[in-house]
This record gives sequence, C-alpha cells and structure tokens, in this order.
Amino acid sequence: MSFFVPNQGNNNLILFHQNIAGLLNKLDYLQVTIQEFIDSGTNISIICATETFLKSGDEKNIRLIDFQLAASYCRPRERRGGACILVKNHIQFNPIKLTDEYATYKSFECCGIEIKSSNLIILCIYRTPKSNIEHFFTNFEALLTRLMKKGKKKIIIAGDLNIDTLISSVNSNRLINMLHYFNISLHINEPTRLIACIDHIASNLKVTNASVHKLGLSDHSGQTAKFKIKLKKSTLQWFETRRDFSKENINKFYDCISSLSFSDILTEENTDDAFNQFHSLFSLFYNLCFPKIEVKINKKNYKTKWITKGIKKSCKIKRHLFKLYETANKNDKPLRRHKYKMYAKTLRRCILGLQEQGNKKYVMNSKNKTKAVWNIITSQVSACSSRTEFEEIRYNGLNLAKPTEIANAFNNYFIETTNANLKSNICPSKFTIDSCQSSMFLSPTSSDEIFKIIMTLKNSNSVGYDNLSTKIIKIVAIPIASVLSHLINKSFSQGVFPTCLKLSVVKPLYKKGDKKMPNNYRPIALIPVFSKIFEKAVHNRLTSFLDKMNIIKKEQNGFRKNHNTTLANYNLIQSIIESLDTKTSAAALFLDMSKAFDFVEHKKLISKLENYGLRGSVKDWFISYLGNRIQCVEINKIENVDGKLMKTEYRSVYKENKYGVPQGSILGPILFLLYINDLPNMTKHKTILFADDTTFIITTKNKEQLENEINLTFKAAMNWFNQNNLKVNIDKTKIMQFRTHQAPKLDINIKYEGQLIESVQTLKFLGIIIDEHCTWKNHITYVCEKLSRFVFVLRRLRETVSYEVALEAYHAYVGSVLQYGLIVWGNCTDINFAFKIQKKCIRALCGADFNDSCRPLFKSMKLLTLTNLYIKQICIFVSDHPDFFPAKPLVTVKALRKRPSNLLQLPTGRLTLFKKNAFAMAIKIYNALPEDLRGLSGSLLKSKLQSWLVEHPFYSLDEYFTYGT
Repeated sequence: MSFFVPNQGNNNLILFHQNIAGLLNKLDYLQVTIQEFIDSGTNISIICATETFLKSGDEKNIRLIDFQLAASYCRPRERRGGACILVKNHIQFNPIKLTDEYATYKSFECCGIEIKSSNLIILCIYRTPKSNIEHFFTNFEALLTRLMKKGKKKIIIAGDLNIDTLISSVNSNRLINMLHYFNISLHINEPTRLIACIDHIASNLKVTNASVHKLGLSDHSGQTAKFKIKLKKSTLQWFETRRDFSKENINKFYDCISSLSFSDILTEENTDDAFNQFHSLFSLFYNLCFPKIEVKINKKNYKTKWITKGIKKSCKIKRHLFKLYETANKNDKPLRRHKYKMYAKTLRRCILGLQEQGNKKYVMNSKNKTKAVWNIITSQVSACSSRTEFEEIRYNGLNLAKPTEIANAFNNYFIETTNANLKSNICPSKFTIDSCQSSMFLSPTSSDEIFKIIMTLKNSNSVGYDNLSTKIIKIVAIPIASVLSHLINKSFSQGVFPTCLKLSVVKPLYKKGDKKMPNNYRPIALIPVFSKIFEKAVHNRLTSFLDKMNIIKKEQNGFRKNHNTTLANYNLIQSIIESLDTKTSAAALFLDMSKAFDFVEHKKLISKLENYGLRGSVKDWFISYLGNRIQCVEINKIENVDGKLMKTEYRSVYKENKYGVPQGSILGPILFLLYINDLPNMTKHKTILFADDTTFIITTKNKEQLENEINLTFKAAMNWFNQNNLKVNIDKTKIMQFRTHQAPKLDINIKYEGQLIESVQTLKFLGIIIDEHCTWKNHITYVCEKLSRFVFVLRRLRETVSYEVALEAYHAYVGSVLQYGLIVWGNCTDINFAFKIQKKCIRALCGADFNDSCRPLFKSMKLLTLTNLYIKQICIFVSDHPDFFPAKPLVTVKALRKRPSNLLQLPTGRLTLFKKNAFAMAIKIYNALPEDLRGLSGSLLKSKLQSWLVEHPFYSLDEYFTYGT
C-alpha cells in the first residue's frame, strides 16, 4: 500500500512574499495561488504578506489551509499597512518578541519568527512610501544587530520596503550597504510594481532560485525564493492502527455480550476478583469483535475541493485582465478597469458558490451531521494549529529524544510536582470544620439506574488504558446493566473500589512557551469508562446527602446546581457596592492556587470526609478509591516503520500518584469542594469561592484599619493553605481597593515572606474584567474586541454555508459572549459600544448594508437586542434567586386592589452606583414586566419572556420602562 509525502524536499525552503493590499478579502485567491504553485511543483513553506490591512483581533480570522499564522504586526490606529508571516503546519517555530521593541507605525512595521531546528530567523517588513526613512534605517539596523549578536545566524528578510533598488539613489545604496555589513544579499532584481523593484527578499543564505510572479493579488507582483535549508518533511498523510467498528462487528459484539450469563461473576465474593473477571471477559470479546486495522489518515482538507480546473483557469483570466488594465493607455483604462472589476466580482461569486456547495455536500455525506456543521463553523472561528510533535524534551538537565524517554520524563515531572509541595503533617484545627452528626449510606443501585447512568455519559472517542470508549459501552448498556449493578452493590457493601479502575493514561497538552520544557504542558488524564459508571452512582448519593444536610458552604459557587460564575460575580459586586454605599472601606483579596486539585492530601481529605458524615463502609470505599492510584503518560509519534509513515503510541512505565483528586473523574470536583469547605471559617470577612478560585472581601468602617484587616486575613488564609498542603501562587495573587471616584486611593502594602502582593486597578475575575470603580469600561472594551472579529466570520459563513448554520454560529460565539455575566455589566454607561458591535454582527448575518435598520432584522430572526438580553437575564436571575429580592410589603387591602401583584421592594441607596447596580436594576426591571409575566417561573418564564421580548426589540432601558405608558 502506498503513502503520500508532499515533494517538499528535505533540504529546501521556499519562501513567498506578496504585498497583498488586504489579506482577509483575498484569502480565497491566495489559496488558489498556493495550489497553482503546488501544481507546478513549487511547495511553499513560508508566506510573508505585507499591507495586510489587519487591525488587532483580525489575525485570528486568517484561514489558509495547511498554514498557520506565526507572527504579525497590526497598526494600532488606522486600518492599513501591517505585516504577517504564515508557515506550513508541520514547521516548528517561535515568534521573535524582540521585533515588538523596534516595530514602528508606518516607518518600520515588522514581525519575525525563529525556526530553531534550522537556526533560521525570518523577518517580514513593511514601510510606507512617505514615512520617516531615518527611523526605518535606525530601527532596522538596531534589530539586525541584536538578532545577529548571539552568534552565526541564518536570516531571511522579506517585505515591501518602498526603496527601488533598480536605480542608484541615496536610500537604495544605503540599504544595500547596510545589508552587506551583515553579509546579507538582495535576491530580487526585477520590477515588482510597474518599473520599480520595491519588494524584496534578502538573506545570508545560498539561493538556488528567486523569481517574480505577476499574480494579480494586488498591483504588486509576488516573489519566491528557494533556499537550501534542511527542513522536516510534511506529513499530510500517514497510517495509524484503529479498531474496525463496522455495523457487522457492532452487531456481532452485541450478540456476544447478550449471550453471556456472567454466572461465575455473580457468585464471586471478592469485589476485585469479580470485576477483573467481568473486565477480562468484556475485553476478550471486544478484541475479538473489533480487530485492529491500518487506516490511512488524509489531512488534505475537504475545503480545497472548490479549487477546480475552471476556477484556476478563471483566475488566470482575471490576472490577464488585470495586466491589460495595468498596461492600458489613458483612454482605454476606464473600460478595461470596468471589465476587470466585473469579472472579479463574478469570479468571487463563483468561488463562494462552490464553497457553499462543498460545505453542503460535506454535511450531507457525513454520518454525524451536527459534528460536520460544527467542523465548518470552528474552521472559521478557531485558530489553525499544528499537531503537537514531541521531538525533544529537556528534563533534569538532559535533552531526551526517544519517545519512551520523553513519556517517562513527563510522568516523572507530573508526579514529582505534587510530591514536592508536601507540607508538614499538621492537621487543620478541628474547630474550623463544621461536623455533621448524620452518616451517609450507599443505598443499593439497580440495573435501571445503571442503564440511565451509562446513557447520560458524554459521547467521546477518548479511551482509558483498556481502549474502551463510552460509545461502545452504550451499545451494550442493556445486557451489562444488571451485572454492573451487582458489581457496584458489592463494591458499596465491601467498601472497595476495583483496583484495575485506578489506572489513568495522561496525555501532555501544550499550553505556551518553550515546547521542550515539561512545565509548559498540562496533564490531561483519561480514566476507564467503567470507573465513570461506578463514580456516577456514588456521586448521585453523595450530592443528595450533602444537599440534604447543607454541608457545602453557601460561599462555594463551583460544581453545584444553580450556582455559576454569574452568581459569584453578582455576590462580589453586590457586597462591594453595598459597602461603598454605607461609606465602608472595601477591598478584595484574589488568591490564585497552583494545581490545587493535584495537591490534595488524602489523609486530610479522608479526615474531613469522616467529619462530614462519610463513615464506616462509605469511608472505606473512598479510602479504597483514592489509594494506590497509578498513571502512565502516553505520547503519539508519526515515524517511518518498514517504509511506511505510522502513528505509534508510546507509554511510560506506570507510577503511583499519592496526592490529588483523580483528574478527569466525576468524583474529583466534589471531593475538592469538601476538602476546602472549611476555608471560609478562618475569616470573619466574606468569602467567595468558585472551585479553587478564592476571593476575600475585606470591609471596615475605619479606612486606616483596612490594610491591617487585609494583612490578618491573608496570613490566616496562608496558614490554612499551608496546613492543607495547598500552594498559593503569590505572583498571581492580587489586591484591589474599591472606591468612588471622589475617594482617595490608599497605599496598601501587603507582603508575604518578603514578597509584595500587587495592588491592581483592574482584574479579570471569572471571565469578567472588574475595576476599582465598578464602571465596566475595561470589560466593554474586552467584549467589543472579542466580537469585532466575528463580524468578518459571520459575513464569511453567510456566504459559504446555509443561513441556519450561520445563525447557530451567532448564538454560539456572539450570543454567548454578550450574555456572559451580563447582569452585572449590562447597565453600564458604555453599553452602547457593545450594542453597536452586535448590530454589525446582525447585519453581517443577514447580508444587510451598514446603514440598514436592525430593528426589523432582530424581529424577523427572533433574536434579542443587547437590552433585551439584559432584561431576560436579570428577570431569570430574580426568578432563580427569590431569597435575594424581598417582596413589596402590603399596606392596606384597598391599596392592594389598586396595586399590581408580585412587585418587589425597591431599596434606597445613597450612591448612583448603588441605584444602577444589578440588585436595584433587577427589581426595577422585574417590576416593569407585564403583570402576566411576573407571576411565572422556571422554563415557562423563559419561553414566555423570550417571545414577548422578540416582539418588542428595545434599544434601551428607557424604551422598556416607558413601554405602555
């Protein structure tokens, strides 16, 4: 069987530069151009683009198949100029941050990357024609000096410098002499725009070929240069071993499992032995029914199929028409320009039409149509990323390259980081833990319950050490539910968790930074599916007991029903504003825990569980569940095996992990909540918890005492963390003093072990940017920047997919951003900036002109304006938390007859900030609802309110409050 490797050439790098005069609008033409280069045998590795016209945030919208954005410069103000570098997905690189120091608006717009494996630097530069030439040469020379200082470096420079080197001038001679000083030569000596050579590729490398191409992408020609540099070959196709999950095999597996009686398992007394027999039997038939087969993986994206022979021919005609227009005399120029423009518009419509047809065909031919739709959406939204390749890892001063060595290094690192944080075995003071006199009981489960548990598990292709996925377990849920119910009941009664379910497979996920350093990877643990079934049965009973006994503190908002980040943000802001309104000094201490889930000490956790009522066999079960857990690290590598590119799995040796709650588990989060449940008891000040995010709100009537109170609270918290083996990241721990604009800022100086805790004016808290005055200006800016790029995405989707798919993308990416935490920031003075962006998104979604009214569009699409989203969110919040909002007291029966029902008591406050905050606005908005809506709750309120708001697209709260008057 053959396999394909692109003719990249192991010792060749081909760089392409183009002044493109607007990158986003020409991505399709650029894609065709790249394909034409490939057809001619020129496989481009690096693309340098200048005059990209990108503004901050637009970089994320660059979608070029098989390429990823490596570096970019975007103008801070006007939308022109700019430069960026795109590299083939298989090339490993690092952006050069040094360019940020020298990049200058208009005169020296540059970005750069370094390909470490080849010791190669690539710079992309743009300079406007009338910019300060002295700034250009000064910054260019200073940057080259810094880059070349550390030793012999290979360097390639590409860009539009607007210096014509075909004529002798002061600037052209100065450029040539400066480059010669660094042993750099210019490789382009033909005109790139009209009769001038102002676009350049230069290097200190040997060039085998450099040429200019009239591509019609702009009024500049493109340039390519081929360099002799050793690069890793691209692997667009490879083989990997997979199970054969054909319909025939699935039916065979179901029949085999259904025919088993499991009689020996039902009579086995020991839980471990019984489950091992079941697991061995299940795995035996799994391996027999689903044999391993070799599958060829083709990474050539389906979306390139729109590049047909006709499109390529039409692009050539377009280039020819552009050439005719460019070379026409003055009299013929208007007519030829018109012909070129009309043809370009027609070609654009053809390209979009073919893409839409391709997307529809892809969805129709997909087995999972929902997944196919989201593949299309995410391809336009999510950044392109290359596969994580573990070429080399640096661990304990050694460079490790063998896959097994890399896997073992990762496993050692992940386990050692938890062991290194082990504190003294001082147990926390007993008085801080609220004891529960009642004891939990693990009531027996049934086959019906187990069946429901299995069917509610998320469908996932991820597998544990036994290679079993949830999809396979769901296929045979009915025949195995009874035996699993028996095994789980035996586990409950004996207080034993099966040993073979304590094995975890960990996969390192790259975050950022140097890819050779293990600390730049996050461990993702995969546990067996059967473990999740056992855990879910226990979780149902544990949460029921905890809720009944009110054990979890009200301060905890994470991993709890009817608790979320919005509630945590509301509690924080409401406490702060109430304090400011009563002239009380207020500050918040935001603590950042490092790998909190990994540092949980099992003995302390079991001690706390016993105190909360998990005693006897329940306690034994959790001791068994937490103890003797082992893990290995798995990495994948594509390598040549017997002449074939094969994806191979490598696993480290198994090692015991003695600390932490199991990652990827169902019980892990709730166990962590119980571990830190007594944290609020160590302070008199209000605490807000969201899982491991810990915030203390310190208030005092005497502002001189504020620093002292913060210091006492911080020391008490650090004492608690030390006693419980948890680590606080002091560098990320912040203090914020909240105050009115008139109040003076206090000089708060808090230190821990000689390190100063930073006092900040703005901070992101659970996804919401808050500031010391609660004005929300920074959060509005953040929201606007996030949404701005979706205007382009929605317009693009609307042109290439159905309206329904584009609408789904709007809800997922625009609606979700606008709704997140809206109840706390939806009444700020700058809200109209976000509303304007929303209207731009709506126009893009509908294909409307920029000046079309959006009011009828909101109504026809049944979408809510930002004001209506705020009204809906805040009314639902009132309905979900009635204990926060007291009802208006009755005065007389006569008054009751005249007054509308279900009104809330409006509070009185001193500050405008108090009158505009979420608490006061919630009451005003809820009271202004139509009377027939105020009495509703739950899903009925949501649906009725949604329908009413769709019919009344309010643009402001004033419109809402005056409606019907």
